[in-house]
Amino acid sequence: MFDSKANAGLKSKELTKVNDGFQTKCNADSGHYGQTLLNLIYLAVNNLKTLSLSLLTFAVLLISPPLKSQDLEWFQPGHEWYYNTYCMAGGTCGYKHYAVQGDTTVAGRTGTVLDVNILEETGEFHADILIVQAGPDTVFRYSPEADKWHMLYDMGAEVGDVWTIQEDEFLGFGENSENPDLFKVQVTEVVVEMIGGEMRRKVGAEAWSDGFEMSMYGFGFIAEGIGPVGVAHGMTGSPVDVLLPLQVPGFQCFLAGGALVYGSPEAPCAVLSTRDRAERQPMRLHPNPVRDRLFFDLTHADAEIVSARITDLSGRTVLSDQISGKIGIDVGPLPPGIYVLEVTARDNLRASEKFVKLR
Repeated sequence: MFDSKANAGLKSKELTKVNDGFQTKCNADSGHYGQTLLNLIYLAVNNLKTLSLSLLTFAVLLISPPLKSQDLEWFQPGHEWYYNTYCMAGGTCGYKHYAVQGDTTVAGRTGTVLDVNILEETGEFHADILIVQAGPDTVFRYSPEADKWHMLYDMGAEVGDVWTIQEDEFLGFGENSENPDLFKVQVTEVVVEMIGGEMRRKVGAEAWSDGFEMSMYGFGFIAEGIGPVGVAHGMTGSPVDVLLPLQVPGFQCFLAGGALVYGSPEAPCAVLSTRDRAERQPMRLHPNPVRDRLFFDLTHADAEIVSARITDLSGRTVLSDQISGKIGIDVGPLPPGIYVLEVTARDNLRASEKFVKLR
């Protein structure tokens, strides 16, 4: 038999519904069905928002450039780099220039030789070489001091990674071979940017410190396929010593085949226009570097050179000569540095090449 009192007691009980932590109470006697419906709508909208955000996040991940090494080619023929040097008396007073020379085999590996030419503010000129080897993610440097290869850049690194370049063994960083300076970096940032028409990984590798010990060198940002950029002093790291110069060392430009890929178009990175480069003829210079007399010849068999002009890297003419019938020019009076020899032949053929003047 149906008990109406029992039924009434059942109606007076609270019914509880729980959905993901949200609790809805409805009293069957209260008649608050409208409030219950609003609560259910609230839950549905919140769940829809969560789903929409998840889908949006997934879409962003799909279209974002991958934060991984793109296997771009390093150290190819025609690649050049310019960096500023410290200047205490004025700006644009010195530079460091790297240029790919060719390949060599040393300590069991084949690497690429970079000519390194440094013009100091004092006018002193230094010439050196750097031997490097690029792998899929890692660039190695040959240390003549230790006669061994060591890692220089890790383009596959992630934020938080730490790599040590010099610690107990002297590899050529600093002056003290008995007590080597610490060269250890920590990855602080990884980004991907469009540089020179390519998506390139940029790894921020700053001088490492644990609060008690600190690296004497860092890199700043390293751009894939290029090397250290920004406030970098050169290809092999930057000391953390603080000076107050008028010109702070820094990356100026990266060139490929004389064309600007990344950096400033100003001196010393000024380049010929595409049309001018197309009109130029190949020319051989020797010896290069040179101390006194520089010899040259156009690869164009019938070309007869009639005049020559030498400019510095700002484009200023420092020497000119009418050289009909000659095959060389005396550059002995020029200060040490990097110059451009431009020759003109009959039929308006022109050629230009850089050369290094030694002291």
